[in-house]
Amino acid sequence: MSEKLMENQMDQPMTRRGFLKTTAVTCAAIGAPVIFTGCKTVQYPADDCLIKSVQGGAALSGKKIFEEASFGPIPVKNRLVRSATSFHATDEYGRPTQKLLDIYSELGQGGVGTIITGMTDTGLLLDNETFREQDMAAHRKVPERIHSYGAAAIQQLSHRGSQLETASDEDLFSINRLSDLEIEQIIERFVKNIERSRRMGFDGVQLHGAHGYLLSEFLSPAMNRRTDKWGGSTENRFRIVNEIIKRSKQKQRAFPVFIKINAYDFQKKGMREPESINIAKLLEKAGCDGIEVSCGVARDGFSTLRVTEVPMDAITAFGPFKDSSRLTKFFVSTFGPFAVGLYTPLFNYNVCAAAEIKKQVTIPVMVVGGIRTRGDMEAIVQHDLADFVALSRPLIIEPGIVNSLKDKSQTESECINCGYCLIGHYSRDVHCYYGKV
Repeated sequence: MSEKLMENQMDQPMTRRGFLKTTAVTCAAIGAPVIFTGCKTVQYPADDCLIKSVQGGAALSGKKIFEEASFGPIPVKNRLVRSATSFHATDEYGRPTQKLLDIYSELGQGGVGTIITGMTDTGLLLDNETFREQDMAAHRKVPERIHSYGAAAIQQLSHRGSQLETASDEDLFSINRLSDLEIEQIIERFVKNIERSRRMGFDGVQLHGAHGYLLSEFLSPAMNRRTDKWGGSTENRFRIVNEIIKRSKQKQRAFPVFIKINAYDFQKKGMREPESINIAKLLEKAGCDGIEVSCGVARDGFSTLRVTEVPMDAITAFGPFKDSSRLTKFFVSTFGPFAVGLYTPLFNYNVCAAAEIKKQVTIPVMVVGGIRTRGDMEAIVQHDLADFVALSRPLIIEPGIVNSLKDKSQTESECINCGYCLIGHYSRDVHCYYGKV
């Protein structure tokens, strides 16, 4: 892909749906050269720290995945966490449906120690807030259900930022066009919803500061092009997160505030590990209670959620191209695989970044991303590469996998990394498709 084309794409906000459409059309337009050269060249961060720790006989921390621990100030029964996964299982007012409560029951019965709610599985999504005070009793059912199985309940709070689905390009959201007043209003809405989460009965909240959503856009050197107090230096780009945490702690100091961040992405002049380490230090100083380490943004392609091959069958059958003509689907299926970025390794791809962050902070560090085996989970905590291990896709295909790993009736997830569950959320229920349309 030409440098000019990449820069033009960087100037425009892009949704996950938009990324898939744009890259497929772009590569169809430039034709044959893409087939031979591909559309993207990427460099990967270090990915061998887990192997080196195990083979090198590094000192063990004494931690175990199946032991009681403290997730910040929250006592938990084990070190395995359901990373936030949206099931779109709420009604028009953001109230949990029976389906959502059943999902949390399955996870609770399955033994997971902590459950982080999906950002759309609530009425508190900041860019589409549907919460009504009169529905508080309905919202309390979520943490009550989670607690009934002895698990901790964390509410994720998010604003989708430029990944909002909008009616036209003129409506595209951009952090670089926000006024000081608009940013202040966003901060106060985060703070208000942290307080609402406390009143709902959650044990804490997690700010979504990863994957190209609003807070990660502010943190990103590539996406944040502001020249005022909200952009430029690391401290300025961090300012909005700092204000959210500081103001929340002023109101309810004992209520935990966690965050999910990108350790790196694959954007030109984007997030890199040294910068994420600096941000982690600022988070600890601000009073953040713990960090979940992830990676990637929508423009990268399949970097956040890695796949063995581009799931074109899913994209054309029930993804963003499901209603397109047969000709469009042909072009997408033919050229799409050469347009969308694929990344390696498939497994444990954020562990090394999490380990580097953990060396620099004393608050708990959790890692997510392609962690599939009991052996790897144990090694991660035993070698002090992270304090907690977060799972998403393994808990979609097998909600009870934590119990199975604990009793050793199972040693690894059956997830095949097809990515169909991600594409399915466009028009269907989120569940495991196991690589079949």
